[in-house]
Amino acid sequence: MENLYGKLTASLIDNDLSFPPELADIINNNISPPEKVTADDIYVRAMYIVSDEVNSYGGRFPADEFETLIRLIIDSPVLIGHRKDSLPIARNFHAEPVRKEDANWIKVYFYWLKNARGAETLKNNIDGGIYKECSISFVFSRPECSICGDDIRRCGHRPFKEYQTADGTKSAAYFNYRQIEKVLETSIVYRGSVHDTSLTNELFFPADEQLKAGNKTNNSAPLTINRIWEIEQLDSESQHQVMPAYESLRIIVDKSDEVLTARYWDGTEIVSQNLAEYLNSLLWPDGKYRLDCRLIGYRGKERQKLSELAEHLDGRKSDLSRLEMKVYDFIDSDDNSLDLSDIVKRHSILKSMSGCVSGMLVPSEMASRDKLAETVKKYSTRYGVEIIDCLTDKKYLLTDKKRAFFDIISREQISGRYKYHLSSKIGNSRVECITPVISGKTLPIGQSVEIEVSSIKLKDEKIELISPRIIDSINQGGANENLELLVHGRPAVKSYPAYTLSRYRSRDARLVIELN
Repeated sequence: MENLYGKLTASLIDNDLSFPPELADIINNNISPPEKVTADDIYVRAMYIVSDEVNSYGGRFPADEFETLIRLIIDSPVLIGHRKDSLPIARNFHAEPVRKEDANWIKVYFYWLKNARGAETLKNNIDGGIYKECSISFVFSRPECSICGDDIRRCGHRPFKEYQTADGTKSAAYFNYRQIEKVLETSIVYRGSVHDTSLTNELFFPADEQLKAGNKTNNSAPLTINRIWEIEQLDSESQHQVMPAYESLRIIVDKSDEVLTARYWDGTEIVSQNLAEYLNSLLWPDGKYRLDCRLIGYRGKERQKLSELAEHLDGRKSDLSRLEMKVYDFIDSDDNSLDLSDIVKRHSILKSMSGCVSGMLVPSEMASRDKLAETVKKYSTRYGVEIIDCLTDKKYLLTDKKRAFFDIISREQISGRYKYHLSSKIGNSRVECITPVISGKTLPIGQSVEIEVSSIKLKDEKIELISPRIIDSINQGGANENLELLVHGRPAVKSYPAYTLSRYRSRDARLVIELN
Protein backbone atom coordinates (compact mmCIF):
# COMPACT_ATOMS: atom_id res chain seq x y z
CA MET A 1 0.00 0.00 0.00
CA GLU A 2 1.16 3.49 -0.81
CA ASN A 3 2.85 5.24 2.11
CA LEU A 4 1.47 8.60 3.16
CA TYR A 5 3.57 11.41 4.55
CA GLY A 6 1.97 13.59 7.15
CA LYS A 7 2.92 16.77 8.91
CA LEU A 8 0.94 17.70 11.98
CA THR A 9 1.47 20.72 14.19
CA ALA A 10 0.97 21.04 17.92
CA SER A 11 2.27 23.18 20.76
CA LEU A 12 5.79 23.46 22.11
CA ILE A 13 5.80 23.25 25.87
CA ASP A 14 8.10 25.36 27.98
CA ASN A 15 9.23 23.50 31.06
CA ASP A 16 10.81 23.94 34.43
CA LEU A 17 14.53 24.61 34.41
CA SER A 18 15.28 21.96 37.03
CA PHE A 19 15.03 18.25 36.40
CA PRO A 20 16.21 15.02 38.03
CA PRO A 21 19.75 13.94 37.10
CA GLU A 22 18.31 10.51 36.22
CA LEU A 23 17.08 12.06 32.97
CA ALA A 24 20.64 11.92 31.71
CA ASP A 25 20.54 8.15 32.26
CA ILE A 26 17.41 7.93 30.10
CA ILE A 27 19.15 9.90 27.36
CA ASN A 28 22.23 7.69 27.55
CA ASN A 29 20.08 4.53 27.45
CA ASN A 30 17.65 5.59 24.71
CA ILE A 31 19.96 7.66 22.49
CA SER A 32 23.37 6.02 23.20
CA PRO A 33 25.52 9.09 22.40
CA PRO A 34 29.23 8.31 21.73
CA GLU A 35 30.05 10.32 24.86
CA LYS A 36 27.62 9.97 27.75
CA VAL A 37 25.93 13.18 28.86
CA THR A 38 25.31 14.44 32.38
CA ALA A 39 22.62 16.74 33.74
CA ASP A 40 25.11 19.61 33.67
CA ASP A 41 25.68 19.16 29.92
CA ILE A 42 22.13 19.56 28.64
CA TYR A 43 18.95 21.61 28.43
CA VAL A 44 15.65 19.72 28.47
CA ARG A 45 12.22 20.89 27.34
CA ALA A 46 9.01 19.10 26.31
CA MET A 47 6.21 19.48 23.80
CA TYR A 48 2.64 18.27 23.55
CA ILE A 49 3.08 16.94 20.04
CA VAL A 50 -0.29 15.34 19.11
CA SER A 51 -3.71 14.81 20.68
CA ASP A 52 -6.63 12.52 19.92
CA GLU A 53 -8.77 15.43 18.68
CA VAL A 54 -9.46 16.07 15.00
CA ASN A 55 -6.93 18.54 13.57
CA SER A 56 -7.36 21.17 10.87
CA TYR A 57 -6.56 18.62 8.15
CA GLY A 58 -9.40 16.35 9.25
CA GLY A 59 -7.02 13.75 10.68
CA ARG A 60 -6.89 12.29 14.17
CA PHE A 61 -4.52 10.12 16.19
CA PRO A 62 -6.75 7.66 18.08
CA ALA A 63 -5.52 6.86 21.59
CA ASP A 64 -4.97 3.20 20.68
CA GLU A 65 -2.19 4.32 18.30
CA PHE A 66 -0.32 6.23 21.02
CA GLU A 67 1.81 3.27 22.10
CA THR A 68 3.17 2.83 18.57
CA LEU A 69 3.71 6.55 18.09
CA ILE A 70 5.54 6.89 21.41
CA ARG A 71 7.91 4.07 20.44
CA LEU A 72 8.63 5.65 17.05
CA ILE A 73 9.17 9.18 18.39
CA ILE A 74 12.09 8.23 20.62
CA ASP A 75 15.48 9.04 19.04
CA SER A 76 13.93 11.14 16.26
CA PRO A 77 15.53 14.55 15.53
CA VAL A 78 14.12 18.00 16.29
CA LEU A 79 14.37 20.45 13.37
CA ILE A 80 13.33 24.02 12.60
CA GLY A 81 10.40 24.30 10.19
CA HIS A 82 10.85 20.77 8.76
CA ARG A 83 14.05 22.00 7.08
CA LYS A 84 15.73 18.72 6.20
CA ASP A 85 18.61 20.55 4.52
CA SER A 86 19.80 21.60 8.00
CA LEU A 87 21.15 19.50 10.85
CA PRO A 88 19.00 18.80 13.95
CA ILE A 89 18.96 21.31 16.80
CA ALA A 90 17.86 18.73 19.43
CA ARG A 91 16.76 15.11 19.84
CA ASN A 92 13.67 13.43 21.34
CA PHE A 93 14.56 10.95 24.08
CA HIS A 94 11.36 10.18 26.02
CA ALA A 95 7.59 10.28 25.43
CA GLU A 96 4.49 9.47 27.44
CA PRO A 97 0.68 9.72 27.22
CA VAL A 98 -0.88 12.47 29.34
CA ARG A 99 -4.33 13.93 29.91
CA LYS A 100 -4.50 17.67 29.21
CA GLU A 101 -7.80 19.45 29.69
CA ASP A 102 -10.36 17.26 27.90
CA ALA A 103 -8.06 15.48 25.43
CA ASN A 104 -5.39 12.77 25.41
CA TRP A 105 -1.94 13.99 24.36
CA ILE A 106 1.53 12.62 23.75
CA LYS A 107 4.15 14.59 25.64
CA VAL A 108 7.67 14.40 24.18
CA TYR A 109 10.86 15.32 26.02
CA PHE A 110 13.85 16.55 23.98
CA TYR A 111 17.36 17.74 24.83
CA TRP A 112 20.26 19.69 23.37
CA LEU A 113 23.80 20.45 24.54
CA LYS A 114 24.52 23.61 26.50
CA ASN A 115 27.83 24.16 24.72
CA ALA A 116 26.33 23.83 21.23
CA ARG A 117 26.18 26.89 19.02
CA GLY A 118 22.92 28.78 19.57
CA ALA A 119 21.99 26.72 22.65
CA GLU A 120 21.27 29.75 24.85
CA THR A 121 19.28 31.44 22.08
CA LEU A 122 17.10 28.35 21.63
CA LYS A 123 16.48 28.11 25.38
CA ASN A 124 15.69 31.82 25.70
CA ASN A 125 13.30 31.79 22.74
CA ILE A 126 11.40 28.84 24.21
CA ASP A 127 11.33 30.22 27.75
CA GLY A 128 10.42 33.69 26.53
CA GLY A 129 7.44 32.49 24.50
CA ILE A 130 8.87 33.24 21.05
CA TYR A 131 8.97 29.57 20.04
CA LYS A 132 5.56 28.22 21.03
CA GLU A 133 4.49 25.59 18.53
CA CYS A 134 5.80 22.39 17.05
CA SER A 135 5.04 19.80 14.38
CA ILE A 136 5.53 16.11 13.67
CA SER A 137 6.45 14.54 10.33
CA PHE A 138 5.54 10.88 9.99
CA VAL A 139 4.78 8.03 7.57
CA PHE A 140 1.50 6.12 7.66
CA SER A 141 -0.31 3.77 5.29
CA ARG A 142 -4.02 3.96 6.00
CA PRO A 143 -6.32 6.97 6.55
CA GLU A 144 -9.31 5.24 8.16
CA CYS A 145 -12.67 6.91 7.51
CA SER A 146 -14.69 7.65 10.67
CA ILE A 147 -17.98 7.08 8.84
CA CYS A 148 -17.46 3.72 7.15
CA GLY A 149 -14.06 2.49 8.40
CA ASP A 150 -12.69 2.19 4.85
CA ASP A 151 -9.71 4.00 3.34
CA ILE A 152 -10.95 7.58 2.98
CA ARG A 153 -9.05 7.93 -0.30
CA ARG A 154 -11.45 5.41 -1.85
CA CYS A 155 -14.73 5.52 0.08
CA GLY A 156 -15.96 8.90 -1.16
CA HIS A 157 -16.45 10.53 2.25
CA ARG A 158 -14.70 13.87 2.76
CA PRO A 159 -13.29 15.33 5.99
CA PHE A 160 -15.54 17.86 7.79
CA LYS A 161 -18.53 17.11 5.55
CA GLU A 162 -21.58 15.83 7.44
CA TYR A 163 -23.04 12.42 6.62
CA GLN A 164 -25.98 10.48 7.97
CA THR A 165 -24.91 7.54 10.14
CA ALA A 166 -26.60 4.19 10.70
CA ASP A 167 -28.62 5.50 13.66
CA GLY A 168 -30.06 8.37 11.64
CA THR A 169 -27.93 11.15 13.14
CA LYS A 170 -25.49 13.34 11.22
CA SER A 171 -21.78 13.32 11.92
CA ALA A 172 -18.84 15.20 10.38
CA ALA A 173 -16.36 12.86 8.73
CA TYR A 174 -12.69 12.68 9.68
CA PHE A 175 -9.98 10.05 9.31
CA ASN A 176 -7.78 8.18 11.78
CA TYR A 177 -4.06 7.82 11.18
CA ARG A 178 -3.56 4.04 10.98
CA GLN A 179 -0.55 1.80 10.27
CA ILE A 180 1.95 4.43 11.38
CA GLU A 181 5.33 3.21 10.18
CA LYS A 182 7.88 5.87 11.03
CA VAL A 183 8.37 9.26 12.68
CA LEU A 184 10.74 11.23 10.49
CA GLU A 185 11.23 14.22 12.79
CA THR A 186 9.58 16.83 14.98
CA SER A 187 10.01 20.53 14.27
CA ILE A 188 9.64 23.92 15.86
CA VAL A 189 7.29 25.81 13.52
CA TYR A 190 5.64 29.21 13.21
CA ARG A 191 2.01 28.06 13.41
CA GLY A 192 0.22 24.88 14.45
CA SER A 193 -2.92 23.13 13.24
CA VAL A 194 -3.95 21.38 16.46
CA HIS A 195 -6.85 23.07 18.25
CA ASP A 196 -6.29 24.77 21.61
CA THR A 197 -2.49 24.73 21.68
CA SER A 198 -0.91 26.12 24.84
CA LEU A 199 2.32 27.00 26.61
CA THR A 200 3.24 26.04 30.18
CA ASN A 201 6.25 26.46 32.43
CA GLU A 202 5.28 23.46 34.58
CA LEU A 203 7.21 20.27 33.98
CA PHE A 204 6.20 17.04 35.71
CA PHE A 205 8.71 14.28 35.12
CA PRO A 206 7.90 10.63 35.82
CA ALA A 207 9.03 9.17 39.12
CA ASP A 208 12.63 8.00 39.22
CA GLU A 209 11.83 4.29 38.91
CA GLN A 210 9.61 4.99 35.92
CA LEU A 211 12.37 7.04 34.31
CA LYS A 212 14.82 4.18 34.71
CA ALA A 213 12.33 1.91 33.00
CA GLY A 214 11.95 4.25 30.02
CA ASN A 215 8.29 4.63 28.99
CA LYS A 216 6.96 1.82 31.17
CA THR A 217 4.75 2.75 34.10
CA ASN A 218 4.47 0.92 37.38
CA ASN A 219 1.26 -1.09 37.29
CA SER A 220 2.20 -3.55 40.02
CA ALA A 221 -0.44 -5.66 41.73
CA PRO A 222 -0.79 -3.43 44.85
CA LEU A 223 -2.08 -0.61 42.60
CA THR A 224 -5.05 -2.67 41.40
CA ILE A 225 -8.38 -2.41 43.20
CA ASN A 226 -10.68 -5.42 42.84
CA ARG A 227 -14.37 -4.57 42.89
CA ILE A 228 -16.42 -7.11 44.86
CA TRP A 229 -20.08 -7.28 45.74
CA GLU A 230 -20.17 -9.69 48.67
CA ILE A 231 -18.09 -9.99 51.79
CA GLU A 232 -17.85 -13.75 51.20
CA GLN A 233 -15.39 -13.07 48.38
CA LEU A 234 -12.74 -12.10 50.96
CA ASP A 235 -10.36 -14.59 52.55
CA SER A 236 -11.91 -15.62 55.87
CA GLU A 237 -8.49 -16.61 57.28
CA SER A 238 -6.96 -13.14 56.91
CA GLN A 239 -7.26 -9.86 58.76
CA HIS A 240 -8.43 -6.84 56.80
CA GLN A 241 -7.88 -3.09 56.98
CA VAL A 242 -11.25 -1.36 56.43
CA MET A 243 -11.58 2.25 55.21
CA PRO A 244 -14.48 4.38 53.95
CA ALA A 245 -14.85 4.62 50.16
CA TYR A 246 -15.78 7.84 48.39
CA GLU A 247 -16.86 8.72 44.87
CA SER A 248 -13.44 10.09 44.10
CA LEU A 249 -10.61 10.18 41.60
CA ARG A 250 -7.84 7.77 42.48
CA ILE A 251 -4.46 9.42 41.95
CA ILE A 252 -0.87 8.48 42.67
CA VAL A 253 1.21 11.32 44.11
CA ASP A 254 4.92 11.07 43.21
CA LYS A 255 7.09 13.25 45.43
CA SER A 256 10.79 13.91 45.03
CA ASP A 257 12.92 16.62 46.59
CA GLU A 258 12.02 19.12 43.87
CA VAL A 259 9.27 17.58 41.73
CA LEU A 260 5.64 16.78 42.53
CA THR A 261 3.79 14.63 39.98
CA ALA A 262 0.13 13.57 39.97
CA ARG A 263 -0.85 10.47 37.99
CA TYR A 264 -3.89 8.36 37.36
CA TRP A 265 -3.73 4.89 38.91
CA ASP A 266 -2.53 3.44 35.57
CA GLY A 267 0.52 5.73 35.47
CA THR A 268 -0.77 8.37 33.03
CA GLU A 269 0.21 11.88 34.08
CA ILE A 270 -2.60 14.27 35.05
CA VAL A 271 -2.07 17.68 33.48
CA SER A 272 -4.38 20.12 35.26
CA GLN A 273 -3.66 23.66 36.37
CA ASN A 274 -6.34 23.49 39.08
CA LEU A 275 -4.94 20.25 40.49
CA ALA A 276 -1.35 21.56 40.35
CA GLU A 277 -2.35 24.69 42.28
CA TYR A 278 -4.12 22.61 44.93
CA LEU A 279 -1.23 20.15 45.37
CA ASN A 280 1.34 22.94 45.51
CA SER A 281 -0.68 24.67 48.24
CA LEU A 282 -0.09 21.70 50.57
CA LEU A 283 2.97 21.23 52.75
CA TRP A 284 4.46 17.93 51.62
CA PRO A 285 7.17 16.19 53.69
CA ASP A 286 10.66 16.05 52.23
CA GLY A 287 11.95 12.93 50.53
CA LYS A 288 11.08 10.72 47.58
CA TYR A 289 7.95 8.60 47.90
CA ARG A 290 4.69 7.62 46.21
CA LEU A 291 1.28 7.75 47.87
CA ASP A 292 -2.02 6.14 46.90
CA CYS A 293 -4.59 8.94 47.27
CA ARG A 294 -8.21 9.84 46.53
CA LEU A 295 -9.24 13.28 45.26
CA ILE A 296 -12.74 14.39 46.24
CA GLY A 297 -14.66 17.38 44.91
CA TYR A 298 -16.91 19.40 47.22
CA ARG A 299 -19.46 22.13 46.95
CA GLY A 300 -19.69 23.38 50.50
CA LYS A 301 -20.03 20.21 52.57
CA GLU A 302 -21.57 18.13 49.78
CA ARG A 303 -19.41 15.70 47.82
CA GLN A 304 -19.87 16.12 44.07
CA LYS A 305 -19.99 13.63 41.21
CA LEU A 306 -16.90 12.57 39.31
CA SER A 307 -18.21 14.36 36.22
CA GLU A 308 -18.08 17.66 38.14
CA LEU A 309 -14.58 16.86 39.36
CA ALA A 310 -13.50 16.06 35.79
CA GLU A 311 -14.80 19.40 34.52
CA HIS A 312 -12.98 21.23 37.31
CA LEU A 313 -9.69 19.48 36.54
CA ASP A 314 -10.11 20.27 32.84
CA GLY A 315 -10.52 23.96 33.67
CA ARG A 316 -14.19 24.04 32.67
CA LYS A 317 -17.09 25.48 34.63
CA SER A 318 -18.25 23.17 37.43
CA ASP A 319 -20.14 23.21 40.72
CA LEU A 320 -17.01 22.49 42.76
CA SER A 321 -15.92 25.00 45.38
CA ARG A 322 -12.99 23.06 46.84
CA LEU A 323 -10.86 19.92 46.59
CA GLU A 324 -9.94 17.49 49.33
CA MET A 325 -7.30 14.77 49.32
CA LYS A 326 -7.37 11.51 51.28
CA VAL A 327 -4.24 9.35 51.66
CA TYR A 328 -4.97 5.60 51.60
CA ASP A 329 -1.62 3.87 51.33
CA PHE A 330 2.16 4.28 51.11
CA ILE A 331 3.34 2.71 47.84
CA ASP A 332 7.12 3.04 47.94
CA SER A 333 10.05 5.24 48.97
CA ASP A 334 13.76 5.67 48.32
CA ASP A 335 14.35 5.25 52.07
CA ASN A 336 15.44 1.60 52.30
CA SER A 337 15.16 1.65 56.09
CA LEU A 338 11.34 1.82 55.92
CA ASP A 339 9.47 -1.45 56.32
CA LEU A 340 6.58 -1.35 53.84
CA SER A 341 5.82 -5.06 53.94
CA ASP A 342 2.25 -4.77 55.25
CA ILE A 343 -0.52 -2.19 55.53
CA VAL A 344 -0.23 -1.86 59.32
CA LYS A 345 3.40 -0.77 59.08
CA ARG A 346 2.68 1.53 56.13
CA HIS A 347 -0.17 3.29 57.93
CA SER A 348 2.06 3.70 60.98
CA ILE A 349 4.64 5.46 58.78
CA LEU A 350 1.95 7.69 57.25
CA LYS A 351 0.73 8.72 60.72
CA SER A 352 4.26 9.74 61.71
CA MET A 353 4.93 11.82 58.58
CA SER A 354 5.09 15.59 58.95
CA GLY A 355 3.29 18.18 56.87
CA CYS A 356 -0.06 17.48 55.24
CA VAL A 357 0.14 13.68 54.94
CA SER A 358 -0.86 12.62 58.46
CA GLY A 359 -3.78 15.05 58.44
CA MET A 360 -5.08 13.63 55.14
CA LEU A 361 -4.80 9.98 56.20
CA VAL A 362 -8.14 8.23 55.78
CA PRO A 363 -9.67 6.73 58.96
CA SER A 364 -9.27 2.96 59.14
CA GLU A 365 -9.60 -0.05 61.41
CA MET A 366 -8.14 -3.54 61.43
CA ALA A 367 -10.79 -6.28 61.54
CA SER A 368 -10.47 -9.97 62.25
CA ARG A 369 -12.79 -12.56 60.74
CA ASP A 370 -15.51 -12.34 63.38
CA LYS A 371 -15.51 -8.52 63.41
CA LEU A 372 -15.29 -7.83 59.67
CA ALA A 373 -19.02 -7.45 58.94
CA GLU A 374 -19.44 -5.13 61.93
CA THR A 375 -16.42 -3.03 60.91
CA VAL A 376 -17.63 -2.79 57.31
CA LYS A 377 -20.97 -1.48 58.54
CA LYS A 378 -19.20 1.07 60.77
CA TYR A 379 -17.09 2.59 57.97
CA SER A 380 -19.45 2.18 55.04
CA THR A 381 -20.46 5.24 53.03
CA ARG A 382 -23.11 5.24 50.32
CA TYR A 383 -20.24 4.35 47.98
CA GLY A 384 -19.06 1.41 50.11
CA VAL A 385 -15.75 0.58 51.80
CA GLU A 386 -12.20 -0.04 50.67
CA ILE A 387 -10.51 -3.11 52.15
CA ILE A 388 -6.89 -4.32 52.16
CA ASP A 389 -6.10 -7.98 52.86
CA CYS A 390 -3.22 -7.98 55.35
CA LEU A 391 -1.84 -11.32 54.15
CA THR A 392 -1.84 -10.77 50.40
CA ASP A 393 -1.92 -6.92 50.30
CA LYS A 394 -4.74 -7.13 47.74
CA LYS A 395 -7.09 -4.16 47.63
CA TYR A 396 -10.86 -4.36 47.30
CA LEU A 397 -13.81 -2.04 46.85
CA LEU A 398 -16.90 -3.57 48.48
CA THR A 399 -20.10 -2.01 47.18
CA ASP A 400 -23.60 -3.04 46.21
CA LYS A 401 -23.13 -1.92 42.60
CA LYS A 402 -21.87 -4.23 39.87
CA ARG A 403 -19.96 -3.12 36.79
CA ALA A 404 -19.58 -4.66 33.35
CA PHE A 405 -18.49 -3.55 29.89
CA PHE A 406 -20.99 -3.20 27.05
CA ASP A 407 -20.84 -1.98 23.44
CA ILE A 408 -23.17 0.70 22.09
CA ILE A 409 -25.01 -0.76 19.08
CA SER A 410 -27.49 2.10 18.48
CA ARG A 411 -28.81 5.27 20.08
CA GLU A 412 -31.85 7.54 20.00
CA GLN A 413 -31.97 11.21 20.94
CA ILE A 414 -34.78 12.04 23.37
CA SER A 415 -35.28 15.58 24.70
CA GLY A 416 -31.60 16.44 24.60
CA ARG A 417 -30.51 13.10 26.07
CA TYR A 418 -29.61 9.77 24.49
CA LYS A 419 -31.13 6.32 24.87
CA TYR A 420 -28.32 3.82 24.29
CA HIS A 421 -28.94 0.22 23.20
CA LEU A 422 -26.20 -2.17 24.27
CA SER A 423 -24.80 -5.64 23.74
CA SER A 424 -22.07 -7.74 25.29
CA LYS A 425 -20.37 -11.10 24.96
CA ILE A 426 -21.27 -14.13 27.05
CA GLY A 427 -18.73 -16.78 26.17
CA ASN A 428 -18.39 -16.71 22.38
CA SER A 429 -21.85 -15.27 21.75
CA ARG A 430 -22.90 -11.65 21.51
CA VAL A 431 -26.06 -10.99 23.49
CA GLU A 432 -28.24 -7.88 23.29
CA CYS A 433 -29.59 -6.00 26.30
CA ILE A 434 -33.33 -5.47 26.51
CA THR A 435 -32.71 -2.61 28.95
CA PRO A 436 -31.64 0.68 27.33
CA VAL A 437 -29.51 3.17 29.26
CA ILE A 438 -30.43 6.86 29.18
CA SER A 439 -27.67 9.42 29.64
CA GLY A 440 -26.84 13.02 28.86
CA LYS A 441 -23.42 11.94 27.63
CA THR A 442 -22.81 12.01 23.87
CA LEU A 443 -21.12 8.72 22.98
CA PRO A 444 -20.49 7.21 19.53
CA ILE A 445 -21.89 3.92 18.25
CA GLY A 446 -19.37 1.12 18.69
CA GLN A 447 -17.79 2.57 21.81
CA SER A 448 -17.43 0.37 24.89
CA VAL A 449 -18.90 1.82 28.06
CA GLU A 450 -18.74 0.73 31.67
CA ILE A 451 -22.21 0.25 33.13
CA GLU A 452 -23.02 0.03 36.83
CA VAL A 453 -26.07 -2.03 37.84
CA SER A 454 -27.66 -3.41 40.99
CA SER A 455 -28.23 -6.83 39.42
CA ILE A 456 -28.17 -8.68 36.09
CA LYS A 457 -30.65 -11.19 34.70
CA LEU A 458 -30.46 -13.46 31.68
CA LYS A 459 -33.99 -13.52 30.26
CA ASP A 460 -34.97 -15.30 27.02
CA GLU A 461 -31.33 -15.27 25.85
CA LYS A 462 -31.16 -11.50 26.38
CA ILE A 463 -29.59 -9.44 29.13
CA GLU A 464 -31.73 -7.43 31.51
CA LEU A 465 -30.00 -4.76 33.59
CA ILE A 466 -31.51 -3.60 36.87
CA SER A 467 -30.93 0.10 37.70
CA PRO A 468 -28.24 0.67 35.04
CA ARG A 469 -26.24 3.87 34.66
CA ILE A 470 -23.13 4.93 32.79
CA ILE A 471 -20.70 5.66 35.60
CA ASP A 472 -18.77 8.89 36.02
CA SER A 473 -15.31 7.39 36.09
CA ILE A 474 -11.90 8.81 35.23
CA ASN A 475 -9.24 6.09 35.08
CA GLN A 476 -10.61 4.55 38.23
CA GLY A 477 -8.73 1.58 39.63
CA GLY A 478 -10.61 -1.69 39.56
CA ALA A 479 -10.67 -5.18 38.13
CA ASN A 480 -14.15 -5.59 36.64
CA GLU A 481 -15.72 -9.04 36.44
CA ASN A 482 -16.51 -10.23 32.96
CA LEU A 483 -20.17 -10.72 32.09
CA GLU A 484 -19.92 -14.48 31.77
CA LEU A 485 -18.81 -14.75 35.38
CA LEU A 486 -21.49 -12.34 36.58
CA VAL A 487 -24.30 -14.22 34.89
CA HIS A 488 -23.20 -17.84 35.12
CA GLY A 489 -20.90 -18.06 38.13
CA ARG A 490 -20.91 -17.23 41.80
CA PRO A 491 -17.98 -17.17 44.23
CA ALA A 492 -17.67 -19.85 46.86
CA VAL A 493 -19.41 -18.73 50.04
CA LYS A 494 -17.19 -18.68 53.10
CA SER A 495 -18.37 -18.81 56.68
CA TYR A 496 -19.14 -15.11 57.09
CA PRO A 497 -22.51 -13.76 58.19
CA ALA A 498 -24.63 -12.99 55.13
CA TYR A 499 -23.91 -9.31 54.54
CA THR A 500 -23.76 -6.76 51.77
CA LEU A 501 -24.25 -3.03 51.20
CA SER A 502 -27.22 -1.11 49.90
CA ARG A 503 -26.87 2.27 48.24
CA TYR A 504 -27.81 4.24 51.35
CA ARG A 505 -27.50 1.83 54.26
CA SER A 506 -26.16 -1.54 55.34
CA ARG A 507 -28.49 -4.52 55.49
CA ASP A 508 -28.29 -8.25 56.18
CA ALA A 509 -28.93 -9.65 52.71
CA ARG A 510 -27.06 -10.87 49.65
CA LEU A 511 -27.02 -9.34 46.21
CA VAL A 512 -28.55 -11.82 43.80
CA ILE A 513 -27.89 -12.44 40.11
CA GLU A 514 -31.08 -13.98 38.80
CA LEU A 515 -31.27 -16.52 35.96
CA ASN A 516 -34.68 -16.82 34.30
